[in-house]
Amino acid sequence: MAAMGVGVCWGYTSVGNIKMRKKKELTENKKKNIFFIVFSSFLLVALLFTNKKENSLHKNSKWTFGKVIDIVPGRNKYIEYQYYVNGNLYEGSDPYNYGWPEHHRTGKPVLNKFYNVEYDSLNPKYAKIFIEKKSYFDYELPEINGIKTKGIIENISSISDNYIDLYIKYKSYNKYFSFRSRFHKDSLPCIDYSKCLDSEIDLMVVEKYPELNDVYFQSYDRTTRRISKLINK
Repeated sequence: MAAMGVGVCWGYTSVGNIKMRKKKELTENKKKNIFFIVFSSFLLVALLFTNKKENSLHKNSKWTFGKVIDIVPGRNKYIEYQYYVNGNLYEGSDPYNYGWPEHHRTGKPVLNKFYNVEYDSLNPKYAKIFIEKKSYFDYELPEINGIKTKGIIENISSISDNYIDLYIKYKSYNKYFSFRSRFHKDSLPCIDYSKCLDSEIDLMVVEKYPELNDVYFQSYDRTTRRISKLINK
């Protein structure tokens, strides 16, 4: 009788374990199914959003200049860049390579260099940077579209007996920008070295990128580098 009781108890225990195992398997399968549904739904929403963004970008396409501000390494290497639309600063990030949806890549991005940026005129935060073999403003001055303003020479620094650095501040699109430009003492835009400090200077701002202007590019050191690149091109 005692042996029979043990056998019955063992049988109940085995059946109970099987039921618990099956229940656990069902729970795990249910979790997997829920995860798959959630992941698939997320992927579908992302796909629809990307398609909508792409369609709007191509339909309302406009162009500006963008500057590469970072190249982030890693498995999913990407480019960070900034650009202006109507004086408002935007930042974007695109895959380093072609990526999906397709990105324009015929060269390698260079930090602090300028490239074309296509943006959505209805929603300028939607944009793509076009990395080409040649970046902008390396060999030639940018096209200046006639945004005139006045700058103030806030500081001056004598570099040598012949050259002086001017530190200039100006306002464009209700924002303030500052830059340095180097001049020979015989070609100062403020005419007289002793009267440079706090004097006004005429500037022509690049419409598509208000951090740039004609006096910035007229700097002796930048002009020299530009000519050197043209000669060795």
